[in-house]
Amino acid sequence: MAASLAGWQVWDQSELEGLLDDYTKTKQLLEDYLDKLAYDLRRRKPIKKRLQVTVIGPTLGAWGIKNYGVKPVKVDAITFWSDRLRQLADQIHVSQANCLQRPVPSAFVTFQ
Repeated sequence: MAASLAGWQVWDQSELEGLLDDYTKTKQLLEDYLDKLAYDLRRRKPIKKRLQVTVIGPTLGAWGIKNYGVKPVKVDAITFWSDRLRQLADQIHVSQANCLQRPVPSAFVTFQ
C-alpha cells in the first residue's frame, strides 16, 4: 500500500476580509451610479446634478484625514469612490504581502 502526502500552507487572512468587503461595497456603489447615469443618457434625460457624498475623514483612517480633513466635507461621488477604490487596492496588496509572513499552524492528512 502506497501512501501519498500533500501539504499546503495556510495563511492568516483575517485582516483582508474587511478590506475586501469595503472594496466590494465601494465598487458596487460606483457601478450602480454609473449604470444609472448611462441609463439616463440612453433615455435622453438631462443629468441634473452629479451626486455628492459627505465624507468624514477620520472614519477612513490616515488616508481620509490627509485627503479630506477632520470635518465633514461634501465631495463628488465618482471622484471619491474612484480614489477610495485605488486606496483600498493598495491596502489589499500590502495586507496580502503581510499575511504571507504569518502562516497559521495547521495540517491536512489524506489517506488513500
